Amino acid sequence: MQGAGSEVGIDVHGYGVTIRNCDIRGFYWGIQLVQSPHCSITQNSIKDNIIGIYCNYLSGDHNITENYIQSNNTAVRIAYSNGIHIRQNKIISSMYGIAIKTYSHYTVVLENIIAANIVGITISEGCRETTVFHNTFMTNEYHVLESGTETRWDDVYFSGGNFWDNYNGVDLYHGQYQNETGSDGLGDTPYLIDEANSDHYPLMKPLGVEHDIAVQNVSTHRTILWQGIDFYVNIEIANYGFNEETIDVIIYANSTPIYECLGVILEGGRTAALSCKCSITLPLGIYKISAAADTLQGETDTSDNTFANGNVLIGMPYDANGDGVIDLKDVVLVALAFGSSLGRPTWNPNCDMNGDLKIDLKDYFVVCSNYGQRET
Repeated sequence: MQGAGSEVGIDVHGYGVTIRNCDIRGFYWGIQLVQSPHCSITQNSIKDNIIGIYCNYLSGDHNITENYIQSNNTAVRIAYSNGIHIRQNKIISSMYGIAIKTYSHYTVVLENIIAANIVGITISEGCRETTVFHNTFMTNEYHVLESGTETRWDDVYFSGGNFWDNYNGVDLYHGQYQNETGSDGLGDTPYLIDEANSDHYPLMKPLGVEHDIAVQNVSTHRTILWQGIDFYVNIEIANYGFNEETIDVIIYANSTPIYECLGVILEGGRTAALSCKCSITLPLGIYKISAAADTLQGETDTSDNTFANGNVLIGMPYDANGDGVIDLKDVVLVALAFGSSLGRPTWNPNCDMNGDLKIDLKDYFVVCSNYGQRET
């Protein structure tokens, strides 16, 4: 189902509805449930919506399981609804992963991968007795924004709490009070969420998934790429599993391989940032740059092994604005960016003619030396 950004993909007003194996993208509400108890949302792909799944107003006792929920403004939002079970989903690359709002009680968040969001989970004050454990929290800007009322962030010993990729504790002891010599897979000190909330038994590795690799992001050094001139592709990869993996990543322009990054070693529950120096000789035109990680032996979820960037222009060398001719417009762009470097306000990567991450006389000389050149 493909929406236009302003309507509801699936609008449920009923009892005991099951939504399974749907591809829902581009709506305002991907799935909305209103006064609809005892529903099941399972094994769907829900992408590029404003709100992926919205349980609203007396829509309780739902099971939201095994969904792939990516690149929404809010992946899962709950309001005025009790007893929602959110289990074994991949919730990634959204502004808010899970938002529990407005008098929503007894929510269970269990065994999910919550990664690469701005906010992993937020639970409004007054939302009581939320239970959050056995989840993997990775590469969120904020794992937790608000922590609700009477929230439990761990299960009993020895079951444990959640995996937090920014937990810096060690595992030298075991036991309910973590005071007996010998490790047990749980951190010896709590993971502090805020003054009133802690995960008392943080997991040292993600739980339950042996092999699961994801490419989280791909970006290029420049938005205009030049034939035969080196450029950088930056890739973020994540290992959601608990095993150390050796990973091969291939970069493509459309379907043509342009670079292989082989033998990347990544521990379980960790991420890596790769910067790959590439060159391209393909015909001029618009291309989509993507990166694909090889499927691991035993990996069952390969839906996020590939990530595609937006379109880029492959143009003639040193054409800063990509219009097919090197003229006064290009010289002016270099002059405006002159003296800047990566991260500065006036930085323009398309004016970095020699790829040294700064714009100086060398770049000005290159553009002036090629003045008058045109695409052929």
